[in-house]
Amino acid sequence: MPLTAASLTSDPLSIGLVTVCAQLPWLMAPILGPTLDRFRPLRLMYVVDSIRAVIIGLFAAALATSVSGVALLAGAALLMGLAEVLAESAAQIAMPMLVAEGDLEFSNSRLMGAQTVTTQFVGPPLGAWLGTIGIGLPYGLDAVTFIASALLIFGLRHRNLTETSPTEDVKLSSQMLAGFRWARWHPVIRVLIMVVIGLGFFDGMVGAILVVFAYRQLHISAFDYGLLLAIAAVGSLVGTFGSRRLAQRARRKPMLLVSTLGAGVSYLVLAGTSSPSVAAVMLAVNSGLTMAWNVLTVSARQRLIPVEILGRVTTVYRMAAWGALAVGGIFGGALAKWVGPRDVVTISGVGLALMTFAVMRIPSKGLEPTEG
Repeated sequence: MPLTAASLTSDPLSIGLVTVCAQLPWLMAPILGPTLDRFRPLRLMYVVDSIRAVIIGLFAAALATSVSGVALLAGAALLMGLAEVLAESAAQIAMPMLVAEGDLEFSNSRLMGAQTVTTQFVGPPLGAWLGTIGIGLPYGLDAVTFIASALLIFGLRHRNLTETSPTEDVKLSSQMLAGFRWARWHPVIRVLIMVVIGLGFFDGMVGAILVVFAYRQLHISAFDYGLLLAIAAVGSLVGTFGSRRLAQRARRKPMLLVSTLGAGVSYLVLAGTSSPSVAAVMLAVNSGLTMAWNVLTVSARQRLIPVEILGRVTTVYRMAAWGALAVGGIFGGALAKWVGPRDVVTISGVGLALMTFAVMRIPSKGLEPTEG
């Protein structure tokens, strides 16, 4: 969508608006939480993917007939963002209903690994290539994939799966507050939310200025920068699938401590190097440790949160993560004007390393699967 916006206008504010519209719904996630708990997650995913196919299909048709503009693009991004909040959160809620508790790390790693491959390796080059043939083609293919997704989930709905029943009819505000209150008082989830706010903020700082850091400090080309991101994505895959194997042999809390501390150290090394090769390795290490954190914490939340409020607490958690990422990006971009991109990466590395002390506060027993 940002590439499409750039083809429609040269105004950076308008182009940025499209990206903001796609991310903004994550800040509204707790409002959608009660919807996730009211409806069965697989049914909700099937309906949402069907709606996404219609939205993106109509947008593809609009582009094909030259009925387009930044306002239309921003509107489509906002609607798709809202649908993404519902679909991705529902997928996390459905997982513990589909697999045994002891298989959560295995199943989540497979799901996140598939997402990493398709969104970082397959989707971007395929979309860019299709866009050179016709501006509406990437969106047309996207509509087809949503139809396929809806059909696959529809098949799951007709198997003998245990799903939640709709929640009782109470005020929306009360349902939303129930998720906040539960998260506040649970000893593990409360600390995980505190930590993910810090992780999101410091990662957002680097993400916002990474391209500037690469050009100014590493002196690489645009092609080399793309290669840098690809190597980081490989690290994500290693961390995703490696975490499930380590979880079979090691306890979760030490793994989270290593993930947090290692992410901080990787940024500190990145800040001190001018070698593109070293930078690529450090970004791969950081991405791998971040994905390991995601697999472990998502699985922990699925074990600990009661199924009847899983949607509300999940959206509170994800709002904290995505909101902190956005705030960190704004702060990192502003700070880079004063101290430079290298210092921003250094500050982020120190901040991530310090988050290790917060991870130490998590009760170890609460992270482990129940016996039997």
